[in-house]
Amino acid sequence: MKNVKLKKLLWLAAILLLGADSIPVTNLALALGDSTSDGASKDNITLNSFNRNSYFNYLSKYKDAPLPQDQIVIKGTSYINNEGATTEKLSSFQDTNDVLAWKGEEGTLTWSLDIKETGFYNIGIRYLPLSSGNEKIELQMKVDSSLPFDEAGRLSLEKPWKDTSSDMMYDQRGNSIRPRQEMSEEWIEADFKDREGLYNEPFRIYFEKGKHTLELTANRSDFILDYIKIYNHPEIEMYQSVVSGYKNKGYKAAGGGMIKVQAENIYRRSDSILTAQYDRSGKAVEPSHPTKMLINIAGGQNWQYQGQWLKWKVDVKESGLYSIAFKARQNYKSGLFSNRRLYIDGKMPFQEAAAIKFPYQSNWYMKVVGDENPYQFYLEEGAHEITLEVVPGEFSETITVLENALYYLNKIYREIITITGTSIDVNRDYNLDSEIPGLMDEIIRVNDLIKREKERLVNISGSSGNETAILDRLSLQMATFIDKPETIPARLDKYKGNVDALAAWLLSLKQQPLDLDYIVFIPEGTMPPKANAGFFENMVFRIQALIGSFSEDYGIIGDLKTDQALTVWVGMGRDQVQIVKQLVDDYFTPSTGIQVNVNLVQQGIMEAVLAGSGPDVVLFVNSGDAVNLAMRGAIANVDQFDGFNEVTGRFIQQAMVPYEFNGHYYGIPLTQTFPMMFYRKDIFKELNLSVPQTWDEMFRVIPVIQRKNMSVGIPPSSNVNVGSSISNSTLSGEQLSQSPVQTNIFGTILYQRGGRYYNDDKSSTEFDKKVALEAFRQYTSLFSDYSLPLMFDFYNRFRSGEMPLGIAEFTEYNRLQAAAPEIRNLWEMVPVPGTKREDGTIDHTVLAGGQGSIILRDATDREAAWQFVEWFSSEDIQASFGRQTEAFLGPAGRYPTANLKAFEKLPWLKKERQLLLDQWENVKEIPRVPGDYYVERNLDHVFRRVVIKGENTRDSLYNYNLEMNLEIDRKRKEFGLE
Repeated sequence: MKNVKLKKLLWLAAILLLGADSIPVTNLALALGDSTSDGASKDNITLNSFNRNSYFNYLSKYKDAPLPQDQIVIKGTSYINNEGATTEKLSSFQDTNDVLAWKGEEGTLTWSLDIKETGFYNIGIRYLPLSSGNEKIELQMKVDSSLPFDEAGRLSLEKPWKDTSSDMMYDQRGNSIRPRQEMSEEWIEADFKDREGLYNEPFRIYFEKGKHTLELTANRSDFILDYIKIYNHPEIEMYQSVVSGYKNKGYKAAGGGMIKVQAENIYRRSDSILTAQYDRSGKAVEPSHPTKMLINIAGGQNWQYQGQWLKWKVDVKESGLYSIAFKARQNYKSGLFSNRRLYIDGKMPFQEAAAIKFPYQSNWYMKVVGDENPYQFYLEEGAHEITLEVVPGEFSETITVLENALYYLNKIYREIITITGTSIDVNRDYNLDSEIPGLMDEIIRVNDLIKREKERLVNISGSSGNETAILDRLSLQMATFIDKPETIPARLDKYKGNVDALAAWLLSLKQQPLDLDYIVFIPEGTMPPKANAGFFENMVFRIQALIGSFSEDYGIIGDLKTDQALTVWVGMGRDQVQIVKQLVDDYFTPSTGIQVNVNLVQQGIMEAVLAGSGPDVVLFVNSGDAVNLAMRGAIANVDQFDGFNEVTGRFIQQAMVPYEFNGHYYGIPLTQTFPMMFYRKDIFKELNLSVPQTWDEMFRVIPVIQRKNMSVGIPPSSNVNVGSSISNSTLSGEQLSQSPVQTNIFGTILYQRGGRYYNDDKSSTEFDKKVALEAFRQYTSLFSDYSLPLMFDFYNRFRSGEMPLGIAEFTEYNRLQAAAPEIRNLWEMVPVPGTKREDGTIDHTVLAGGQGSIILRDATDREAAWQFVEWFSSEDIQASFGRQTEAFLGPAGRYPTANLKAFEKLPWLKKERQLLLDQWENVKEIPRVPGDYYVERNLDHVFRRVVIKGENTRDSLYNYNLEMNLEIDRKRKEFGLE
């Protein structure tokens, strides 16, 4: 590209002449260059600049502020104002006097501050978390009635967890049983800090000298507050200074032998997700067994997020100097490393312990702190605590820069498609460099950022390879854009693919997984143990494992009970099945005396029934499969049991609809999901759009979005194979019926208009009614008249901004929260558009679907099976299962329980929960009827005929409606319903 250097000079001159405030946000963010107090370099101040109120910009604004050593301690009970907070002042609690109990999910407390010296301060808190349904305490902090930066709107404090037993337990087959966990109610001192993996140090708040107010608002509370502390951490010494202190004090090397702590013996953990793990990779792991599942390591992929920590107890027999080594395995991040901060008895021993690097290696290795020149740690005789905390380390700046660069890369893409559209004419010259003012300058600046961060990563890791390949590809492509702007349209698809790849890579860069086998404390002159077994030891181990695999049944979880025990199949992952088994052993069997074998699903239900080897109970079976099996007499009706009406009261009334057949019910709901609408606040603001409340408003919003060559995401077909958690087997050539997908927009519009799928006795469809025709016309017009995409990846298009409005299941909320940090605070979830009634109110009905539990007809003891189903669907057990499942899978795996009371105990924020509960009141389920698989299939055929082939809507729907009813009639006769 010509005159590139001249454009850069002109741009810098404009900044100097006009001043920062007069530069547009987009360009200012890419042009500024300053240092920050958190260590960001001059070149990299650009990153959070797309959000003016980010912490990154906040640091830049007050970059020259001092760090006063003045300290202010405010008792929690000394608040000056209480707006709706549920609090109680206690004279004492666990050896601490004058404390404040704060419970609930609402209310604000305000304290008065008198700052003696202007500058940056950390804010710490001493608190004791109380046991509740929430995994963390979440607060909002304001200074002088306003958020200092957006990240202060959602601060979190840990609730530490511990095992209920320190002794390892085993089942009858010799496999380890993961111990139960409980929250540890103990006093903790912690600072408010970043949880996104962007900053190594706690948040700093700028205070001018004088009077101020500090407000804390409860998003999730349930804790005892002792005091709030406004202070600055004392400077931590470098290692050389600490060593000099050792010499001055006459500390000597410890005598005696090496001390070993097995990593699976975790004393405390910051999250319940951080349980000890199984590892059968080889002989070297302690303990190991070729065929048994032994809990023998700590960490794994769960231990990878900013701020997570593990703590171990070590008993030192003799005072003295020790080196510390970890038997570690970091085979997750090729070419990079994971970082851990080391604390001994709650304090960082010296600055070099702030970010210990665990490099990539495929096998186990001994990581000595200090590497070739091991650091020495003085430990007094007695008990000590060793803590490792996940920190971003040297990746901090790169993550911050690239996360914001990603926002601009997506913005560049959106700017381009406003001119080119998504269907590119490669033979056309779009003149993008002149049609989009400043486009080329923006590409140049973002490319410079990417190249700088690539070089930074190379310097950090010491190599250039796969770990920086995506940066190389993107930088090379943008360089081509700069040199040959006319080629941008033809390369746009590859550019978008590279941007998506960068987003995935950046997410993985923030993650810091690590495995630990054990920790050793080594006196001087002692060599650390070997990390790996020898060749022949490993060979024998693997041969034994191979032979043992023919006799070991890993589908059975826990003890193998007697023949009279219930057999329960669970169609989920091993960790979730282990949770079910643990709940059974801890609560169900002790209270009922009923023994239970819990199995991973190994085969289809129908095949098992025909073979006479079916289970007694199946959990998490698709709601559509229950009626299909009931038609064939394979399962028992549950309305025959005592307490049925009480159990069904746990769910919304509609949740039972898909389990009803011929006047009886054949399942109990476990999960229920339904759609919500998601929109990008930033793009709606750019387009001056309001969020559509009705479908009429939606039809007015769609063209405005499309005029910018963006799109709206609405699921196009109800016949989406959502799959069965149990079986995809065939029944006489007929696929097991799939539940209508929860985002069935035709059904949603139909029910909002007062229509329905079937008549009163469910003997025929009602798609020949006028209301059905009008609903189908409205539904198909979204695709035929407005050309909405028939296939799309909502998650990726939404995060890029290409699809700023869409409808998806509410579980997508958790995925976006967990995996799209570059758009945090830029989107919202709201109800699906409704249809205005004659009285002016809006009907927001949506269709739902889910999974349930069923009892087999040939169950050994039906009453015992019913007791199990009743117990597992109860409030406390569903809430416990949901919390523990999320602990293993993370926030993206939040359990969508159908139990209303249990749902309220899951860690949704109050605002999110209320949105979902409001929508839940307007949920409908489609009844299941014989032959309904044919209904969904033919609705899809009608859709294709109308949208793709352009056929008449009335004729197509009428003709296919006849086909549906013929099949329903045939099936009803087959099952004796006529």
